[in-house]
Amino acid sequence: MTLAVADLKIESTDIQPCVKKIKIEIPENLVSKEYEKALNKVRKGASVQGFRKGKAPREVMERLYSESILWDVGQKMISEGYERVLTDQKLKVFGDPSFDEVTVEPGKPISFCATIESVPEVTIPALSGWSFTREVSEVDDEAINGPINNMLDQGAELVPVKERAIKEGDYAIIDYTAKIDGKEVEKLSGKNAEMVVSTEDKNLLVDFFKALKGMKRGDEKEFSITLSKQFPDPELAEKNADFQVKVIDSKEKKLPELTDDYVAANTPYEDIADMKAKIREGLEERTKHEGDAKLKVSILAKFIEETSFDLPPKMISEYADMHANRVRERAKWSGVQIENTPDFDQEKFEKMCIEQGEKLAREEVIIGALAEKEKLRPEPKEIMKVQKEYIEIIKNQDPNLHDAQATKAAEQRAFSLAVKEVTTETVFKHIYSKVKITDKTATKTKEKK
Repeated sequence: MTLAVADLKIESTDIQPCVKKIKIEIPENLVSKEYEKALNKVRKGASVQGFRKGKAPREVMERLYSESILWDVGQKMISEGYERVLTDQKLKVFGDPSFDEVTVEPGKPISFCATIESVPEVTIPALSGWSFTREVSEVDDEAINGPINNMLDQGAELVPVKERAIKEGDYAIIDYTAKIDGKEVEKLSGKNAEMVVSTEDKNLLVDFFKALKGMKRGDEKEFSITLSKQFPDPELAEKNADFQVKVIDSKEKKLPELTDDYVAANTPYEDIADMKAKIREGLEERTKHEGDAKLKVSILAKFIEETSFDLPPKMISEYADMHANRVRERAKWSGVQIENTPDFDQEKFEKMCIEQGEKLAREEVIIGALAEKEKLRPEPKEIMKVQKEYIEIIKNQDPNLHDAQATKAAEQRAFSLAVKEVTTETVFKHIYSKVKITDKTATKTKEKK
């Protein structure tokens, strides 16, 4: 039996923007018909003691099975009635509904309430007259020299320093102990420890390294410093520590000479010219991607500025959680647990995540609305290509992914991510064809000496 919307009694109430409570009633005569069909089906297959299979009287069957049959019928008709109403009212539901006030009783209509959060309808503005600048950073000799210097740095040798004092960039091998309030702190002590001396302001131990500069092998020194407010261990942050240091040795870096022979032997490049050309090509490609990313941000900001719509609370919450997890993961990659960092404020963090979550949700709704309005459908072969890439990424993140159910879940997740990515790219290609985009190369400003 298929329910028709005309058969249902429907009451819809807006609780708040994007949140509706829909009360649905299914007439008793339809429930009875469905119940009779279910009862007869069960009766034909039932083996009841004292009766031949399928021959138990109706009253016996009802006494044994009526409650469970009615409940199964109720679940089926509630699900079908709910789906019919969504289709009829063209409601796009975000997340799962919550059901309450469910009534499934013999001889009565089935009634229930479904509270849903719906994706809003968005009026997409006309794109004519919109103009944007795609800014790409200049790739100059300084930018190319950066990767080359890093390559030389990785191939450097550490050469012992015989006579001179420790200077910036040296490797100091030291024994050191620290006391706070007269008690030695094991966390701030070390033996034969190797440290790169750096007195940049961003260095949390800048005062410690300033004290090392000028010392020579065999020198001993005592000094006091106040640990930074941002010190990784919150228990030690802003404490005054008394250090006793002995220099065991010091070394300096000796960079290899940059020659065609060195490049050919130690890199994938043929010679210096080939290396510089390939590095330039890679940097130009990267800056192009960065320029495209910034352009997309500008376009989405313009859409948000030009449109006004409410969002379902679940969507904001879900995207806020998504952003929070991304922040935590990025911090984790750097070896930091964000909640344990100095000055971490849970309330401010949650507020920031909600703001970013709302922004991400708005962008998602706008992209979806534009894709629907313009009937933009991504190519299946492109989705499959990107899905394969995501599957490889997921497998690399979880090398033990061998369970069939887990593999299937990973493939479904990869497909969902691929559809989202390819749809977004399809939408932006459409936008680019409708708006004016001016390309600009951002030249670096040379600092005056």
